[in-house]
Amino acid sequence: GEGSGEVTVSSGNLAPASVGVRVVSTPDSISVKNQSTGAAVSSLNMRAGGSIDLTAVAAINHTSLLSGDGCYTWGVTGGIGKIDADGKFTAADITGEGSITVTAGKKTVSIPVKLFQTGSFDDVRTTSWYYDAAEYVNEKGLITGTANRTFSPNLSVSRAMMTTVLWRMAGQPDVENAQSFTDVAADSWYAKAVAWAQSSGVVTGYGDGVFKPNTDVTRQQMAAMLYRYECSVNGTPTVSGSLSAYPDAVKVSSWATDAMNWCISRGIISGIDGKLVPDGTATRAQCAAIVQRYASK
Repeated sequence: GEGSGEVTVSSGNLAPASVGVRVVSTPDSISVKNQSTGAAVSSLNMRAGGSIDLTAVAAINHTSLLSGDGCYTWGVTGGIGKIDADGKFTAADITGEGSITVTAGKKTVSIPVKLFQTGSFDDVRTTSWYYDAAEYVNEKGLITGTANRTFSPNLSVSRAMMTTVLWRMAGQPDVENAQSFTDVAADSWYAKAVAWAQSSGVVTGYGDGVFKPNTDVTRQQMAAMLYRYECSVNGTPTVSGSLSAYPDAVKVSSWATDAMNWCISRGIISGIDGKLVPDGTATRAQCAAIVQRYASK
């Protein structure tokens, strides 16, 4: 209960010491903070399905009160999620608005909350495994949308597109010599990218002098492009280990072995159900994730 008093401590012949204590059930004010950062929280804009640890502090007469999690009662309105007794809020997988409330005695504070399910693209939900990757490549201008607010995560990646992504990663450099592939028109949207990639050794094309720009890029081709890109900007990386742990390692072409080994060992490309699937293709979502992993390796 509320009240004032003293806590006294004594020991043997030593002079006792005491401290005045005031107990308050209803504070003048309650503030909410992000427990991880200590930053004050007056409102929240959150991704659907996300979570945050909150903590509350109280004051009376502008003096901070000592308190613990058990001094407060947390609540959620609007069906936007749930919050536990320690202030950890987990957002629902919806778009909506509501509030988080925290109460001590007769004092209640409400924090407005807005949940969103999409970021830059309406077809990429915040709970999708590739959400962060799609946001990253879009922000960096590496893989942009296929239409207004449309990312098309399940579309396959062509050789022209993958080459363009790497060209953008390099800063879209100009090259003096035009590309020499017979199936790449000089006015195509990917011509500059292919010219750069050919001159820098990132792509080599096929034996008959064609590039096949509209063909879906395979996983081993993607690995080879990334490996050659790494060689062109940072020098040839050290490759160690082997692919022997994968049952389909023998399907990796000799020209892609080092590249696939390097990508797998660095976590840039991961296996699929325990296999390498070197001739499998990649979606735009998978490509975004691979590019983000490469950039953060």
